[in-house]
Amino acid sequence: MRNPGWGGAATLAFAVLVGQEAVAQRAGAIEEVVVTAQKVSQSINDVGMSITASSGERLAELGVEDTADLVKIVPGFNFTPTLYGTPVYSIRGVGFLETTLSAGPTVSVYADEVPMPFTAMTRGTTLDIERVEIMKGPQGTLYGQNSTGGAINYIAGKPTEQFEASVDASYGRFDEREIEAVISGPLAETLAGRLAVGYTKSDGWQESYTRENDALGAEDLLNARATLEWDPSERLRARLTLSGWRDQSESVAPQFFGIIPRSADSTATLPPGFVNYPPAPRNARDVDWNPEHDYSRDNRMYAGALRVEYDLTPDVTLTSLTSYQDFDRDQLLEGDGTSFENYFSIQGGFIKSWYQELRLSGSVAEQGNWIVGANYSEDNTFDTFHQFYADSTSATVLGVFGPDSAPETHQDITTWAVFGNVEYPLRDDLIVQVGLRYTDSDRDFKGCSRDVAGAPNPGWGGQSEAIQTLLRSLAGLSGFTPVPDGGCGTMGPPPTYIPGMVYDNLQEDNVSWRVNVNWYPVPETMLYANVSQGYKAGSFPTLAIALSNQFEPVTQEKLLAYETGVKSTLFDGTLQLNGAVFYYDYEDKQILGDVPDPVFGPLPALVNVPKSRVYGGELAAQWAPVDGLRITPSISYQNSKIKGEFVDFDFLGREADFGGEPFPAAPELQADLDVSYTWNLPTGWSAFVGAHANYQDETYASFGEFDILKQDSYTLVDLRAGLERDEWKVTLWGRNVTDEYYWTNVSFAADSMVRFTGMPATYGVSVNYRFQ
Repeated sequence: MRNPGWGGAATLAFAVLVGQEAVAQRAGAIEEVVVTAQKVSQSINDVGMSITASSGERLAELGVEDTADLVKIVPGFNFTPTLYGTPVYSIRGVGFLETTLSAGPTVSVYADEVPMPFTAMTRGTTLDIERVEIMKGPQGTLYGQNSTGGAINYIAGKPTEQFEASVDASYGRFDEREIEAVISGPLAETLAGRLAVGYTKSDGWQESYTRENDALGAEDLLNARATLEWDPSERLRARLTLSGWRDQSESVAPQFFGIIPRSADSTATLPPGFVNYPPAPRNARDVDWNPEHDYSRDNRMYAGALRVEYDLTPDVTLTSLTSYQDFDRDQLLEGDGTSFENYFSIQGGFIKSWYQELRLSGSVAEQGNWIVGANYSEDNTFDTFHQFYADSTSATVLGVFGPDSAPETHQDITTWAVFGNVEYPLRDDLIVQVGLRYTDSDRDFKGCSRDVAGAPNPGWGGQSEAIQTLLRSLAGLSGFTPVPDGGCGTMGPPPTYIPGMVYDNLQEDNVSWRVNVNWYPVPETMLYANVSQGYKAGSFPTLAIALSNQFEPVTQEKLLAYETGVKSTLFDGTLQLNGAVFYYDYEDKQILGDVPDPVFGPLPALVNVPKSRVYGGELAAQWAPVDGLRITPSISYQNSKIKGEFVDFDFLGREADFGGEPFPAAPELQADLDVSYTWNLPTGWSAFVGAHANYQDETYASFGEFDILKQDSYTLVDLRAGLERDEWKVTLWGRNVTDEYYWTNVSFAADSMVRFTGMPATYGVSVNYRFQ
């Protein structure tokens, strides 16, 4: 950390991290840590923002196998699964509860600074990770994808100058087998390589509560990454990374717990067997699904990235980042949690993304640095899902039966930006930073809901024609336009309501900025304050669209963030204490709401919340009171609120003013505690034990604060113990050892109320071997 003499920052060593703090050495001290959160190497304690970081070894120790699992180590981070399989990440209550494949996230994910523009692409990011850095608050100034909530940057393991290899294997409950192998080293005088391969296979952890010997949720994930690093001269460095994953796991089923008929058609009825279907027991494993379906996914992603650095002078470096990513999705998702066809869907689609960044960076004065650059990206997305709901009230509209539909959207997104950042020391103990980015986004759109070819007569076409007839009659017109099998049944604008493909375009630009001041009043203590403004671009939804106005885009949201905090190393380096308080002024928050319709009543659509705010604080510590003992507590609090009036529809379709309510899926309080102890044995081995507890406060899945939409608070406890010597490490572990029953989202599918339950208790053994 910088101090008034400045020399204390001469040597920075990377250490295993958790939360915002470095892990204690066995000697009882706490190591200082280098991060690249601002695209330059800095001590984590010299970065004037709230950052959480963790090494790959630490992630494996705590069972973090996916981005969703970061809730274990990141104060204020939250993960919400959705009915359509698209994950939603949020930080400090800032998230985008949207299920569209091409919905831009409020929390952006990067792999070695290369953006992964949509959350469905983040599946295999934790393979062979050196560390992960999570930055909180708007991150539009330095990163190529604007985000209002924060950014997550995974730093992968790099080729080494000496031969290294490792094998990590584990076996756990539900016959789960995991293996990860890494080999790294020189290939020629100026060329080094690294290859990592991971494979996970397990039986299903869910079981039917109405049938015997029927399981769901099996894992089958293959993941690989190859990296070549070429250093032909002291001034030129190049790194090529090729990666890919294939996911053939089974989609899990939500847990059915009630029925609320939703059709506006008074003639619609439900099958008696569905009406009398027993709710699932309060057990995470007990769910149900249609046994006639195959829930195995066929999702995959391939990616390539090239990073080239050239030192123009000893103090100025030109960096180029080029990447291409190709994602395909094919998966069947259970929606209603029963054996009936009240709702399920087959999800299809693809994403093709190209990204280029060029930047210059260098030093200024003795301790400052600067960056200027530009980036350009093209994202081409296709999102579709075939919906089945023959056993639901939604199958009948105006007395016409139409059992399924297939909405689809095509979006071509072009984004370019220019940015700059400078960090300058006014004095040895006072540093100022200013960052700025201009972003221009252009999104072309076309979409509709198609009549599914081969559907039983009269099919969706009959429904759309009946709807046209009614709407045109209300406008004083007669007749309708026929909709053929496979045709677009989405009604156009009034007064003609002619069905067909909907075309639109959204063009937006914005200026993100950040101003920061770091002050070192005494050695090893930094006080900081920053103000930043960030944006998240608008987008179009993929929904079962009846009327074209449901396709209207949501416009960009803006967040003005104020944050002040402290980072201090105390008691001869045995305690690291970090804290922050923040206030967010939020405009046009994006959310999935409803728009009124004269036939159907409220229909889903994207909407903007005009005014809202979030305030809160965090406190995290890393304490090494004696040799071998490490204690790392953290706590976060975030209070969100809609300011003024916000009129929308509740989940029962009733208009209401949600002003004054908190955000959905935004627990106020989150807390985390990890305690570990390591000691030496006479045999030359060392032994270790550890315990980890994570608390999540209650929240609601939607506006309205209905008890039926409540997600109860929960506490998860993990335990671990093992032995380590030289190249060997053996760990016995248990996760959610109290078998806490909890759920992470509540949703409705057609007429069903469902919950997404968390994993039950799991346990197993891991063996790690490092070749030397």
